[in-house]
Amino acid sequence: MKSPDGLICLGALLLVVTLITSPLFGAPSVLHFSDLTWGPKTGWENSSYKGAAITVWGQNFGSQRGSNYVTVNGAQLTADTDYAEWGAVGPGRGLQRVTFWLNSNCADGAGSITVTVNGMTSNAIPFNVAPGSIYFISVTDGNNSNNGLYSSAQGGANGPFKDLYMFSFQHNPSGDGQYIAYVRGGTYTAQDTSGDGTIISYRGPSGGATKQKALVGYPTETPVIDATAVTHGVVWNADYSPYGRNSYLTYSKLTVANGTEAFYAYGDYIRVIGNHFQNMLEPVWSGIVFVANSQYTKIYGNLYEHCGATTDGSYKHHIYLITETLSEIVTNQYSDIGWNEFANPESGSDNRGGVIFARTDGSVSSTIQTQNFYIHDNYFHGGNQNFIEIGDGPPQKNIWIYNNIFTGGSSVDSPISLAWTTANGNLYNNSFYLAGTPSVSIVDVVGITPLGSQMNSANNIFYASRGQDFFLVESGSTMSSDHDLFFSAGGAPMLPSGGDGLTLTNPSFGDPLFVNAPNNDFHLHYTSPAIDTGTGSVSSFVTGDFDGISRPQNGKYDVGAFEYPLGDALPQPSISVTIEPAAIILRQARRRQFTAVVAGTRNTAVTWTLKPALGTLSASGLYTPPTSITTPQSVEVTATAAADSTKSASATVTLCPSLSQRAKRAIDAFRAQCFSPISR
Repeated sequence: MKSPDGLICLGALLLVVTLITSPLFGAPSVLHFSDLTWGPKTGWENSSYKGAAITVWGQNFGSQRGSNYVTVNGAQLTADTDYAEWGAVGPGRGLQRVTFWLNSNCADGAGSITVTVNGMTSNAIPFNVAPGSIYFISVTDGNNSNNGLYSSAQGGANGPFKDLYMFSFQHNPSGDGQYIAYVRGGTYTAQDTSGDGTIISYRGPSGGATKQKALVGYPTETPVIDATAVTHGVVWNADYSPYGRNSYLTYSKLTVANGTEAFYAYGDYIRVIGNHFQNMLEPVWSGIVFVANSQYTKIYGNLYEHCGATTDGSYKHHIYLITETLSEIVTNQYSDIGWNEFANPESGSDNRGGVIFARTDGSVSSTIQTQNFYIHDNYFHGGNQNFIEIGDGPPQKNIWIYNNIFTGGSSVDSPISLAWTTANGNLYNNSFYLAGTPSVSIVDVVGITPLGSQMNSANNIFYASRGQDFFLVESGSTMSSDHDLFFSAGGAPMLPSGGDGLTLTNPSFGDPLFVNAPNNDFHLHYTSPAIDTGTGSVSSFVTGDFDGISRPQNGKYDVGAFEYPLGDALPQPSISVTIEPAAIILRQARRRQFTAVVAGTRNTAVTWTLKPALGTLSASGLYTPPTSITTPQSVEVTATAAADSTKSASATVTLCPSLSQRAKRAIDAFRAQCFSPISR
């Protein structure tokens, strides 16, 4: 459903997404990332005690602040005026966020941010209090002739800039210095007066460790950039000689609607954090976030909603990583793509190309390869495009894909495709639920004979559609699968196959028992066979799960994107034992089978005991009375849970002597006399 301005209403989507990331009972708060890793502690509208507004994202913050607080560089922020919002949600994955202001009590230099909720303090993420200017941009009452130092017009030159291109170092008063520009709500369409058919144009080089720049949405407001009319996207980096790369840039908390591209990253240490990309459906042979010849790029917590292209869809990607011939040839590496949500990607009739696509261009030296990148903790769902496609010609290598959830997607290419000559692809602790369709395998590893591609798979849950293959390994490629869990929606066990290049070790089979997969809850039920059945060989990269819970719990890795938490993270099910029948009367020469049901644990085994030792009781609960019973007496049959020896249930057996022949005849005569038709 669309609102009048053409933007999709998000209420229903966010309601569904929060089901998979709902706060865990009693769990400590978890910090995943922040929009800024630096900021000045003064300068908010020229204040000497109030500095930059910082947003952190994570889980289990609670919806109200109450007595909870953030600590940043040693300063505890305990006043309500320190905060713009607490426990707001989104834009991606239903993550919670807190926005606060730095103040003059924060220590200068390197430090950290933590969140304390209900007396429990979260993990720390790094932060640096550093000098820099703070500017504001407002399309409603701004003017590019203003000084930009105030968020609203104050009279004279005291007020915000009007257009986004005032962020560019070519227009900003700070030049190639260090500054943050906060963008107020409204819709922005004005193009950069420098040309290039874009909202913000760079002709670098620019940026550095002490010359960082950030374009950030104003706290609690929603700036919308309508990219319909631009030809080079929202941000364009001139990449031809003599222009160089532009580094240390952050784009955060912005909504980009319509058009082709949003942000072109051509430089190092670029951050794309917590943005909402919506209905960007115009075709282009590029990506909504295009990362070329860049290093240490961070793409965190963004929502890509109904983006792609209905024509040339296989060439339009949500995130595109490439090493190619530009004004500076630099290996594209150390890109980190985490905590994003990719909802209902569009690809037209070709249904392929990859929501995330990475490759090395043939124009560069064979010694330069796109490499060392990480795709983790993302939620891919719906749409008709495949999700991750690596490779298109020359080699690329060292890819880690872990803690992701995949459901829905293309009917043409596999949800995960490692192609051409891709080396050392690693697929760890992901959950696949009805990803793709029966016509495509969940994972495809294909190469150019004789080189091929190579994939290592471990600790994944593969829940396939009926008749769907798990793997396809072909054209000289190889794949190893270790401690993966396989299940087909058809219910019948399927042994993974994929050709001569597949090596399968320690597989397990069976329904992974997601808590509520049809409603997007892929946590593990406490009886899931995925619990404690993984391998620790992934520990170098997988140290937490989709929720940020540390791995492993209980000393053993679980399989899939979620680790089943122990301790106070979830209310632990209570182990209980019931026994049937609970009480019976037996005579000699009669036997009775007892059954025990154990709830609250995956270990349903019991041990059987008999007290006193009259008769025999088998290991399966079959009780046989003694051969001779002369007087009535009772025995107790007990089933004790193997998982917890304090949990048991007992049944009472009353043993009665057999009747003599004289007694039987007397009883029969009594019945005949007292219960005959005449006596009634």
